[in-house]
Amino acid sequence: MSVTSHRAEAAQRQIQRAIVWASESLELTDQEVGAALGASARSVMRWRDATHHPSGRHLEAAERLMVLALALDDAFKGDLARMHAWLHEPLPVFKGETPLRRILRGAVDEVVVVVAGVEGGAFA
Repeated sequence: MSVTSHRAEAAQRQIQRAIVWASESLELTDQEVGAALGASARSVMRWRDATHHPSGRHLEAAERLMVLALALDDAFKGDLARMHAWLHEPLPVFKGETPLRRILRGAVDEVVVVVAGVEGGAFA
């Protein structure tokens, strides 16, 4: 197998992990996962089914989602109910928007920064 093939397989696994995490942990639809990744619901389905490969920018978005997954896990220690409550809470730092709304706008990095505040107890 060539280096290019290995990279393509790694990219496919990365995007699939991000899709599964966002679908299961955040309870997002394909359309919402697509919004978070800057893609369509159809692209999400194709990536999940491995019938198409994501572009570089979509891979970067998937990597940001996985950074968010780690940050949320660290902050909420696996307490999904508490995490979901926080994700749906309008926050002043987001001018009254919820963290989930920011994620769906593709502003995952902003949410990761704020999650660090949760981890430090700022929003506990």
